[in-house]
Amino acid sequence: GDSILSIQVLARAREAGLRMTGKDLFLHQTIAELSRVVEAGDDGAAPAAARGPVSGDVALTPAQRWFFATRR
Repeated sequence: GDSILSIQVLARAREAGLRMTGKDLFLHQTIAELSRVVEAGDDGAAPAAARGPVSGDVALTPAQRWFFATRR
């Protein structure tokens, strides 16, 4: 229940251009508390990477490296 709802809230916040984490949702459970955290921009998260076409070599993620290492 709560986990799915929190994922939906975070997704809608992201669509609206707001940055916050699941931890923020659970630590600041009123709109007033949450708005102070979001306004401050203090989410502790790294900025989102630029989106667009990628050229050249791209390193595998840790999950991809594990996947290919276990399939040999």
